[in-house]
Amino acid sequence: MRVDWYDLELAFEFVSSGQPGINEAILCRESGKFYCIPNLATTWMSGGRC
Repeated sequence: MRVDWYDLELAFEFVSSGQPGINEAILCRESGKFYCIPNLATTWMSGGRC
């Protein structure tokens, strides 16, 4: 599976933007898309971009 470097960087920055354990980014191994979970309260799909 290939992952776009820009998407990986955005996911990393998203997770790093909050306090530890607050934000999550999950990589779907089938599609290669990142799913971002802000504040562990709401889940939204970014379509590959966090």
